[in-house]
This record gives sequence, C-alpha cells and structure tokens, in this order.
Amino acid sequence: MKMLKIKLFSKFIFVFLILALIILMALFIINPKRIVRALEDTTTTTIPDTSTTTTTEESFNSTTNATSTLADNSTSTPAVSSQSSTENLSSQTEVPSEEEFVEEPVPQPELQPKPTPQPPLLKGRKLEKEIHIDLGARHSCVAKNFSINLSGVNQATVELKFTGMRSDSENLEIGNLPIGIDVTFLNNGDYSWSPSKSDSGAILQITNQPGSQKGNFSIPIIYTSGNSTTICQINIINF
Repeated sequence: MKMLKIKLFSKFIFVFLILALIILMALFIINPKRIVRALEDTTTTTIPDTSTTTTTEESFNSTTNATSTLADNSTSTPAVSSQSSTENLSSQTEVPSEEEFVEEPVPQPELQPKPTPQPPLLKGRKLEKEIHIDLGARHSCVAKNFSINLSGVNQATVELKFTGMRSDSENLEIGNLPIGIDVTFLNNGDYSWSPSKSDSGAILQITNQPGSQKGNFSIPIIYTSGNSTTICQINIINF
C-alpha cells in the first residue's frame, strides 16, 4: 500500500515538472529575460524535504489503516454477535412444523340405538303338588275381607284369622296365582309360613303389577295343622 502511494506521488511530481517545463518554454518564447530570472530564483529556493513528506504520509497511512481496522472490527463484531443471537433465538423459538399442528381426529363413539324398554317380567305361580283335603278338619282360617278389588290398585293387604283346634305343628302355603298378581305372607315375604301356636292369624301382602292378568280369581291358601289339611280362600277382582 505504501509503495503504491509513493509511486503515485512520484508520477504526480513528474507530471508537475513536465507541466512546469512546458509553461516555462512558453514564457521563454514570449519573454526570455523573465524566464532566466525565474530559473535563477528557482535555483536559490530550497527544495522541500521529501523524507518529511514521506514520513508524514506514512504516519497518515498508518493512522488511516488503524482507523479502518477498528472500523472493520467494530462493524464485524456486531454482525457476529447479531448472527449468534439470531441463531440462539431461532434455536430457542423453533417454529413447529405443520405436521406437529395436525391434530389426530378424536374417535367418536358409535351411536347405539336406544334399547326398547321391555315390559316388566310378570310374576306367576303354579303349585304343582298333590293335596289331600281333610273334610273333617277341626281347624280353619277366615279372611276378614274375603273379596279384594285390585282394579287400578298396586297393593293391598288381607288379614286371616285362625280358628278351631290347632296343633303344635302348622303351615300355611299360597296356591296358584294369576299372572302379574303376587300374594305372599307379610310375616316373612314368602309363599309359605309356619306360625307358632301363639300366632292368632296371618297377613297377606298382595301386589298388582302393570299388565297383570284381568279377571275374577279365587286364591287358595293351604292350611295344615298336624296331619290335617284344609283350604282357606280369598277372592281377587282385577279389571
């Protein structure tokens, strides 16, 4: 860089001297005496020290180089820092790809048809056993309300009273029942019950289910005392 500037400076001086020589020749043609005086004056003037100029120029060049170096460093450093910060920011805030945004469809439960409500299971009872009725039995039972109307009624109760001569071992059992009409002993909720000798009677619980059989029904109650069996009866009306 210094050599290039020295060469440029030398060429500048060379061109300057040629131009000065041309001007002097032109003036010599016009006024020779003035030219001679001018040459004599130039010989007496002191030639400037080129070393000082060179030194000053070198110091100027070094200062310029230093300034340019600092400027380059100052401009390059933020670029690196900005680039690194941009890379850090991009690494920290990675934009998810389109595939990550795609949500898997949630499987929808299949709509099952609502089950058709089934009518309640109607109870029914059919007593299948051989019964021997003692026509000379000395014990019996009587219903306080012999006929019970269950039409539009869900439940009812009937009280039985024991009469006659009773033994130590007794048993009562419900006979056949129409469909949808249930009769049990309130004492134990079953179709048979064994009263003690201190029990003076029994209570029957009657339930009428929706959709029960319609009609006029006689319900037998088999009453056994010792070895003798007799039949008590109630009447149920359901329309």
